[in-house]
Amino acid sequence: MNGGTHTLDPNVEEILVEIAGQPGSRLLRMTPEQRAAAARGESLELIPYATGLTAAERHLLRVCRAEVAYLLRTAYWNLLLRDEAHEARVKHDFEVEDVADRRQRVERELEWAPSLRAWARTNELLGRCLAARIDRAPKRADYLIAALQLEDTGEARNDLALEWILAGELENARATFEKLTTGVLTQKQEQICWHNIGFLHTSRGDDGRAVDAFAISATIDGGDPETDFNLLRCALRLGDSTLAARAAARVDEQVSADDPDLARFAAASLTDHETPTAKAHACLRGLRDRLGPASRKIADAYA
Repeated sequence: MNGGTHTLDPNVEEILVEIAGQPGSRLLRMTPEQRAAAARGESLELIPYATGLTAAERHLLRVCRAEVAYLLRTAYWNLLLRDEAHEARVKHDFEVEDVADRRQRVERELEWAPSLRAWARTNELLGRCLAARIDRAPKRADYLIAALQLEDTGEARNDLALEWILAGELENARATFEKLTTGVLTQKQEQICWHNIGFLHTSRGDDGRAVDAFAISATIDGGDPETDFNLLRCALRLGDSTLAARAAARVDEQVSADDPDLARFAAASLTDHETPTAKAHACLRGLRDRLGPASRKIADAYA
């Protein structure tokens, strides 16, 4: 999200005000059934002549569905930036950041501040459209599920999968990511999706399925160094010396030993206080002479 001004189109605002004031409006107010369908990765996109819609809702679907979907997704990210629990996670993630990284993060937050203020009124209006009860704010995921009802895109589904992760609903996230990989995505989006599937499996202790996902991610769009960091770590835990050697070689080809992302990853691995398995020790003994300076930093967590 970039800093700057935001002005809501008066015609769109008029439609949203009408929907927010209609107790019987259901287009943007999520039911448990709609949330369950979204968690299963089902298509939610509505057509203007679907049953049960008000005149204002049909008008929205005909003339401004893409714009409102964009507003809902942006409102979600605004809420995420302001969410105290998320900010606590961000602070934890940056415990090992250096001074330059911290300065860049503060600069980004200052850049976002004007945009958050400019969006406040639109966010409040969208919240009223989504709120099933006047005394209960909608969940963050509801903004994305509503957006999917208006415009079913890979970007919106990717956002929803990441929101499931933040909410601790890992099975929903896995199902959403796996549905995404069978849809229409750019190569980069598909690479990121498979990386996130691998991350979810590692968070559940399933390194066997994680390496399958990371290995797929590593072959798409040139891969990403962090995917190979994770692939090496999982291969070591599994004691798979062949896979670990391939992952280590890719790490050493892609990054230097002083790469800041590698330093963060290695520090996080050490902070996790993992107990190295006998398989990891045996794997390392066979690999020690084949590790370069970069891959050795990850392996040191298992020394």
